[in-house]
Amino acid sequence: DDNKNSYVPSHSGTYHLTAWNAEGCSAKQNIDVTMNELPPLSLTDVIVCDQTPYQFTAPAGMTGYLWHDGSTSSSFMMSHPGEVSVKITDANGCVNQDMAKLGWYAKPNFVSADDFSVCEGADHTIVADASLSGFEWFFDDGVSVKNLNNNSHQYKYVASQTAVSGTFIIKAKDLNGCEVEDRVQMTVLDK
Repeated sequence: DDNKNSYVPSHSGTYHLTAWNAEGCSAKQNIDVTMNELPPLSLTDVIVCDQTPYQFTAPAGMTGYLWHDGSTSSSFMMSHPGEVSVKITDANGCVNQDMAKLGWYAKPNFVSADDFSVCEGADHTIVADASLSGFEWFFDDGVSVKNLNNNSHQYKYVASQTAVSGTFIIKAKDLNGCEVEDRVQMTVLDK
């Protein structure tokens, strides 16, 4: 358009400029324009296990980083659910920005069994939620913690194994792969 005093190029190339002054004299100039791509940036929404921090990372090699909180490193550690955003600048001065959300899976209510009392010589089976996986069972007698080497959702206490009161510690993973833990107090009663 001959009547514009400015122009925003849409692609790289050589643009020809002709300008006229008030007396009708013209001047011509060729202007080479290079359109640079925006620096690549793609933050992704993430959901992690409850109370688990997550590190968002922007592409390496940028000349500038500016996170929502004013920090300027290439990565940002989120320690609670919420939104994160970053603005990056590349060597050409091109700027791109993106945002993402961090969420936490709800911590499951993991109650494997009630505390119990057992008489010396008696057996007792503790049953945990079978929908969980990766079970690990431990017994804490107040002096040491012993791995019971059991990966099932249930554990059968046999009185001959332990003659003292203590706490069973049951660890497992929920459907999201998040760790859960419960403790069941066992009291051994005298005969």
